[in-house]
Amino acid sequence: MFTPEEALKIVPPLCDALQFAHDRGIVHRDIKPENLLLDKMGRVKVADFGIAKMLGDQNENSSIGNASMSNATQSAIGTPGYIAPEQSTDPQRVDSRADIYSLGVVFYEMLTGKLSDKQIEPPSAKVHIDVRLDEIVLRALQIKPELRYQQVSEVRMLLETITINPDAASRPISPAMNALRGFEYRSKARLFGLPLVCITSGLDPVKGCPRIARGIIAIGGHAKGVISFGGLATGFIAIGGIANGVFAFGGGAIGLVAFGGGAIGLLMAVGGGSIAPIALGGGAIGYMAFGGSALGFHVMDFSTKDPVAVGFFLPWATLLMSNIKWIGALLTLVSLVFGLAVPFVASELNHHRRNESPKQDKGSENP
Repeated sequence: MFTPEEALKIVPPLCDALQFAHDRGIVHRDIKPENLLLDKMGRVKVADFGIAKMLGDQNENSSIGNASMSNATQSAIGTPGYIAPEQSTDPQRVDSRADIYSLGVVFYEMLTGKLSDKQIEPPSAKVHIDVRLDEIVLRALQIKPELRYQQVSEVRMLLETITINPDAASRPISPAMNALRGFEYRSKARLFGLPLVCITSGLDPVKGCPRIARGIIAIGGHAKGVISFGGLATGFIAIGGIANGVFAFGGGAIGLVAFGGGAIGLLMAVGGGSIAPIALGGGAIGYMAFGGSALGFHVMDFSTKDPVAVGFFLPWATLLMSNIKWIGALLTLVSLVFGLAVPFVASELNHHRRNESPKQDKGSENP
């Protein structure tokens, strides 16, 4: 495993070498540690161009080196674990951005000592490094080529900025900037391939859009899970500003059973305004409708007392609606606590940990 300092010395000249090849229309297609050599002076050499490809050449068999390519036209070319996704799915359309992906894999491995997983965690979540490296690595590892850096020289320039100004990441970050940068936590425990708990806040540094929490229990501005809490929540049980789920509770709710200021349910809806086969609310529309003003086949409201509706709603609906404010207040509190407070507190704790780590490292250097 390399230290971050060593990685920052190795990767920039590697970028230069790849850019030199790309400028001449050559894609290496097999960037990995075994093909990177260091001479006695510490200079980086890129080896094994045996499966390299000339851009614009439609004949896969015309490789740069002497390696046999007769069986490679319809198959993935390169080393599993390091190749870009498109090298497996469509090797004939690979361009220089495939090398940028492989560079990201190598850089990630240099920093963390491990290859990246399918669910990629920022390197700073595994080792103490400059958090600005997260964005560089994660963008290089984007699945879609168009979301990666388009030129490897961009990576070189960003690394140079970090090298020139290494102390910027250790400066205190304002709460507003910390909230904007965001945070993501995924529990190590997993179920059905998903983290048991996932908490997010702020923006994704690569995509520039709000982070999405995905887990069995998902908490964040945008949450998707079996149980989800958030501004926009989707799940089996969804609680949020806007909720979509089997059981949905929110300011606006859509689900099998929906409860909210405005609620639409496939079975039942309760809210200020509700639409469902069984609808209850200030304004209710449904086959069975109960409320201040109701519209449906069987209605119970101030002016209409359909016998079927009365027999159906009377035993329980009046009690439910008389406590609707308390139920709404409780669900709002739960939504605020889990959707806003938990991500904020988790983000602040992570921010504090990151700010304290450099101090502890400096303190450990003193005798």
